[in-house]
Amino acid sequence: KIFNNDNKIKYYPFSIIPALKFVLLITFINIAVQFLIFQNISSTLLVTLTSLAGLTGVDAPSIAISSLQQKEILAVAPAVIAIVVTNYINFLGKGFYAYLSKNKTFGLYIVVSLFIIFLVSLPLFLLFRV
Repeated sequence: KIFNNDNKIKYYPFSIIPALKFVLLITFINIAVQFLIFQNISSTLLVTLTSLAGLTGVDAPSIAISSLQQKEILAVAPAVIAIVVTNYINFLGKGFYAYLSKNKTFGLYIVVSLFIIFLVSLPLFLLFRV
């Protein structure tokens, strides 16, 4: 609902604030990942920490991981694993948020749908792993 009962704008759908927050999130994740790389941590830990950012969405971690792979800082296999794990973590977050919604039926449908996607994609991921 964009307008409230007084016909005044309640929500600005084209606000610059969400875009700025997204850019800040991408920047933060990139800086954190670069810092971790310079600390010589293992790629497994890097993948794990970056994937946890999947709770906020998959775009920022995917951009950070893709950037690292393009610069050859991260090999293809860990990059692919990181993006897939990020997506799975994002699924868990979405399912959790949906289940906590007021409409439990909606939450249940979302959780079941995401679980089916997970079950179908996991064997394919394991089969075609790099």
